[in-house]
Amino acid sequence: MKRTILALTLFIVGAVSLSANDLLNEEKPWDFLGVSFVRGVPSSSNESNIGGIRLGLPVAGGDNRVYGIEVGAACCWTWEVVGVQTAPLFCVSEKLSGLQASPVNVTGKIEGLQFGLVNIADEATFQLGLVNYMRDGILPYTIILNFKF
Repeated sequence: MKRTILALTLFIVGAVSLSANDLLNEEKPWDFLGVSFVRGVPSSSNESNIGGIRLGLPVAGGDNRVYGIEVGAACCWTWEVVGVQTAPLFCVSEKLSGLQASPVNVTGKIEGLQFGLVNIADEATFQLGLVNYMRDGILPYTIILNFKF
C-alpha cells in the first residue's frame, strides 16, 4: 500500500512538473525541487518557479509559482500555487488552484478547496472548516461549509 501511494505521488508530481515545462517562456526559470528557510531566503526561492516540490524548513515561500506540492514545517507563504499547499500552522497565497490544507488558510483567489479550522478568501469555490470567510460568497461568514460556483 505504501509503495502504491508513493508511486502515485511521484506520478502526480512528475505530471505537474511536465506541465510546468509548457510555461518555460516566463522570465523566471523552473526548478523541480526548492528549499526555503523563511520567505525569500535563500534568494533562489524568489528567483525561480517550482515545478515539483517546495519544502520549507520552517517556512516555505517566495514571490513565485509552485506547480506541484508545497510543504512547510511551520507555514507556507507563496504567491501562486497550482497543486497542494500544506503546513501545520498556516498557509498564505495570492492565487491557488487545488488544495490548501492547514489550521489557518488565507488566499486571494482559490479554485479548489480550503480545508482547515479557519479559512479566509476573497474569491473561493469551496471551504471546509470551523470558521469560513469568503468575501464574494452569498453568505460571507459560515461555519463548517462555504461554497460558490
